[in-house]
Amino acid sequence: MSLGYAALTYDWDFPQAKREFLRALELRPQSATVHHYYAYYLTAMGELEEAIGERKKAQELQPDSPLIITALGEAYYQARRYTDTIAETKKSLDLDSNYPIALINMGRAYEQMGMHSQARQIYQQTLALIPDDPGLLALIGHNQAITGDRPHALATISRLKQISMTRYVPSLYSALIYIGLGQKDNAFIWLEKALNERCEYLVYLPTEPMADPIRGDPRFPEFLKRLGLIVPKIPRTPATLVEHRRSSNLRMPQDGGADNQARI
Repeated sequence: MSLGYAALTYDWDFPQAKREFLRALELRPQSATVHHYYAYYLTAMGELEEAIGERKKAQELQPDSPLIITALGEAYYQARRYTDTIAETKKSLDLDSNYPIALINMGRAYEQMGMHSQARQIYQQTLALIPDDPGLLALIGHNQAITGDRPHALATISRLKQISMTRYVPSLYSALIYIGLGQKDNAFIWLEKALNERCEYLVYLPTEPMADPIRGDPRFPEFLKRLGLIVPKIPRTPATLVEHRRSSNLRMPQDGGADNQARI
């Protein structure tokens, strides 16, 4: 399993990752952890319903794990099933009311549903638990961006740059804020930096809802091609369409042309 995850996120050798995960499932079919990690591969490949299925199997095998329950919620998030995300994260929070990843996924779902005040409240609650977490700050910055708070969104990018002076901060995080601002050129500049860093989270970009505004940009499939990935078919729910229209109206014009760290 570890070899599969390394092949997926560090080597970007997706055929090898699949072989390793399937081998792990053959050896340990009753392991919740193996099903949980195989879902990461399926998510990267755009096989979202299959990823949900694997996370459900993991939850059946380990029903009282906040991590496993939250992971199912995350799979629903990637599939744009935001109400299901919130339902699962609430189950996780019933077991651990301060579990940061559950709170983060709930906030992400609220944001995609256009419930921005609820998202901000959740993010601020989480910030008290994991102050200055770069992934969480990226989510806060993205929310500031899509709600028209450009000055604070840019200030959050500056804060991420400041933090990066003392520890690694994925360039992907600034890219997501620039996407929220509608600054696609800057977004692709920072995505290029993330590529050069071999940022492990890039493999989930093809199905990330926050990347939807650049999904139709011709640079996006070219970028994914360099990772060995393609643009998958993304389900469009009514909630997603409403939020897309809202955020399109709020964004500023384009410029020129398994720990407690937030996973984006």
